[in-house]
Amino acid sequence: MTRYFRLAFLILLLVVFGGGCVNIHQCAHEETCHATPPSDVPPLVRQQVYLFMMNGSDFLELGGMYELREKLCKGGFSKVYYVQTEDVKWYTYEMRRIHRDEPGARILLLSYGTGAPKIRQLAADGLRDQLPIDTVIFLDPVGMAGNLAESLSTTTVVVRSHNWRGGQAVTGTENWSAVGVGHISLPTHESTVQAILAYMTASAGSVRLEDPDQLPHLPLRDHKVPTPRPVEPVRLNPTPDEWDFLKPVPENQWPSR
Repeated sequence: MTRYFRLAFLILLLVVFGGGCVNIHQCAHEETCHATPPSDVPPLVRQQVYLFMMNGSDFLELGGMYELREKLCKGGFSKVYYVQTEDVKWYTYEMRRIHRDEPGARILLLSYGTGAPKIRQLAADGLRDQLPIDTVIFLDPVGMAGNLAESLSTTTVVVRSHNWRGGQAVTGTENWSAVGVGHISLPTHESTVQAILAYMTASAGSVRLEDPDQLPHLPLRDHKVPTPRPVEPVRLNPTPDEWDFLKPVPENQWPSR
């Protein structure tokens, strides 16, 4: 029986990985993500909150990170990115681009499983460069230990599934456990989704919108519109006919002798 189990497991590995390199899934917020605006967050503010999510070793997507992204979108926030660990460099450039183009935007980071160390380093580098990173969330972190407060000068949250033993102890952070929720179900569980939405809503309160009076505008915007001047209609005489010299001239217009 054990031999057949091993054979089935080998066939599964060949099906998943036998076609060459594993495809790297990269999902920007513009791709099939339509947000339903929450009543208490203005749309313009909501569009300034960005969440960068990273997967770990869940190559089969059993944890439902794409589903988590859709739930966050339905919760009102459409600026949700999702990539694999191989795309960490793209995140590095994209976060800085957003900060350059939208100075009032806020950023959150989230990892699942073994993606924790790269998200931790990404957050540390971003905070060093003074990026507006409000919260870093770790779902069942693996490969990370120690005091997060010593390396990350922002809010950090560690969420562990019920009886999860895949990671080491982490201090200097908010720790909470999802009772009765397994590792595979943790990302899409309702309590996890609501917690992430709460942190994103809190970041929305820190969004800094540009003052309209400070935006570039035309000079006429600050002056009264000039009153139109009255214009008298111009009367034009008809153009004389080139054969007028053949027409008889009235006697009173004859030249004097």
